[in-house]
Amino acid sequence: MSQDTPGSVLYPPPGMGGAGSRRSAESSRPRGISWIIPAYNEEGRLGATLDAYLPVLEGMGLPFEVIVSSSGKDATPEIARRYAHRGVLSVHTDARRGKGLAILEGFRLARYSIVGYSDADGSVPAPDMLRLLSSAVSGDRAVVASRRLEPHRNWVRAPAPKYYASNVWHALSRLLLDLPVRDAECGFKIFTHDIVDRVLREVKVTNWVFDVCMLYHVRASGEALREMAVNYRYHHATHFRLSRVAPVMLAGLFSVFAVNRLDRRFLPMDFLRAMNRRFSQE
Repeated sequence: MSQDTPGSVLYPPPGMGGAGSRRSAESSRPRGISWIIPAYNEEGRLGATLDAYLPVLEGMGLPFEVIVSSSGKDATPEIARRYAHRGVLSVHTDARRGKGLAILEGFRLARYSIVGYSDADGSVPAPDMLRLLSSAVSGDRAVVASRRLEPHRNWVRAPAPKYYASNVWHALSRLLLDLPVRDAECGFKIFTHDIVDRVLREVKVTNWVFDVCMLYHVRASGEALREMAVNYRYHHATHFRLSRVAPVMLAGLFSVFAVNRLDRRFLPMDFLRAMNRRFSQE
């Protein structure tokens, strides 16, 4: 996929002024797709998401697996197990855990060379999943879904407070972490497994800041990022509570900035670990 593909932007690795290059690292994993869905009490939405996404994966012509990494006390794991005959694995714990921890559990279990994850609400539609997966299968090693690249695609937008808070978050993450992408926090991303293996030791934040932290370390490791515009439908029945989560996200973002971009004597790694333990469930 070229840099000027409509609806996408390729950001070269830091320090490269041109179009960048794709690394040719050989993965030790068999060629295929591992798809991870973190879920917290998602019995009302998971089934519809699997019904939409499984045909895409089945049509890719590659081996695949779907790992539903869930927590909570509703019927989410039972719903996931109904799809076991179609390659869905349910991994569950009753105790609530943050989105990042759920995704990390999926990363540990993922068997194939391409690893992606998405939210359980299916807010990115199946046709866009197909486009992003096709980009990854064609050779793009880090693919990021974007609600901001072509904002007219959003057919259900978040309520005004969340929309404007998202704008502030976006500006801060770009400023503090030097992230070129326009939508670092969209919960739909695809990486090669060797990228995941290489950067996970650097990712210390497992709450709502996980997406931004993951992208920061992927880029810092020298990878190009492909950002692709998607249609997006905001679901009002979300577990995200702005008043509770916003302070945690801001503290986490500034902690990631201080630990990685300032002298670590100003904010030791132990502080970031303590912050993450305290707020890991958010």
